Amino acid sequence: MRRSAESSRRGAPATDAAAVAARAVQAAETTHSTVAKRGESSAEIGNVSATGVVSW
Repeated sequence: MRRSAESSRRGAPATDAAAVAARAVQAAETTHSTVAKRGESSAEIGNVSATGVVSW
């Protein structure tokens, strides 16, 4: 029995690493989306500044 417990524990670091990698991918996707939205907003602000017209 001891042997099977040791064997199952050997796979744990890989499982832990996969979970960390999945969270990192999710964080990167969220960051990418946020930066893209800010870029779009910045472009819109630039367009308003260039025309001098504000329409609220």
